[in-house]
Amino acid sequence: MSRIARNMVEGGWDDVPAHPAADMRERDGHYDILVALPGTLDPQSVKVSAAGNVLSLFVNAYGQSRATFVKQFFIPCGAERAGAVVTSVSNQTIRIRISQPNGSAG
Repeated sequence: MSRIARNMVEGGWDDVPAHPAADMRERDGHYDILVALPGTLDPQSVKVSAAGNVLSLFVNAYGQSRATFVKQFFIPCGAERAGAVVTSVSNQTIRIRISQPNGSAG
């Protein structure tokens, strides 16, 4: 067990917050999720996937190809269809927009 803990510390995990600042809002037929990235995570490595009511966020730590930060969000609507999830990154903030099938959230 101590080897696992040592690998996590060496991989930079002590710098990643357990609960990064995040906010979800319903607006004009879509949901917006904003997530603040700590400086130890590479904004260029952001990947988002959605299955049913779960949205998963994957981000790699700088210089550590084996270290990936994963955060999952429950979303009040399904996001199965292609193009329903759009992701952008700027100023260490990830913006995820989830569009509704008929343009109305909830």
